[in-house]
Amino acid sequence: MNDASTPELQHRTDMSSPQNERLCKYSGTRCANVRSLKRNGELHNLCEFHRERANANQSRFDARQRQQRQLGLSSSEAADLPEPIPVSVNSPDPPLDEWEADLLLETMQDS
Repeated sequence: MNDASTPELQHRTDMSSPQNERLCKYSGTRCANVRSLKRNGELHNLCEFHRERANANQSRFDARQRQQRQLGLSSSEAADLPEPIPVSVNSPDPPLDEWEADLLLETMQDS
């Protein structure tokens, strides 16, 4: 019985339907989002959410590779290094209170 009513063939038929061809092809888990469009009108393989994540991951990887090249490290040496601690650029140290500034000045003048 080789018709589309068997479960295996039905599954294959469902996966190749035009509706499913428009769905994200993210390999980790099944994603129900629609694939995003390229500038030329063709479909990307991933939805916008997974494309942004993939681009961010690629950007971090590229930055790490550039840093390793600048330091002249081989990949095995770089693998032994710990991950850098992220620093927020938007949160500078809070300003000193007046008494803290006075104390700092006194300490500096005493030494």
